[in-house]
Amino acid sequence: MLRSFLAVTLLLLVTAPPSFAVTVKIEAAAPIEDRSEASIAQALKGALEAAIRRAVEMGMEWVQFQGAKLAGDEVIVSMIATDDDMEEADTVPASAETWVPRTL
Repeated sequence: MLRSFLAVTLLLLVTAPPSFAVTVKIEAAAPIEDRSEASIAQALKGALEAAIRRAVEMGMEWVQFQGAKLAGDEVIVSMIATDDDMEEADTVPASAETWVPRTL
């Protein structure tokens, strides 16, 4: 009985397709000149661009915005990025038209 269990387990391990998806958390920061709305918006844009650029450099296909915060004299954004196929009913790929809610 133990032999048949081991044989079935080995068969499942050998025939199961491996899943090697990579998922990472990316944070990027951009400095602000002052606490004006324009300066914060410019820093947010720069931090978002830097985070997306890092995701692309790592070969990631999907990003999900996690949040942004104003810390001292910089804006910090956080994203989750993956190279996994995220085509599910409730997900869409990031694009230039992606709307980011104002949270600052």
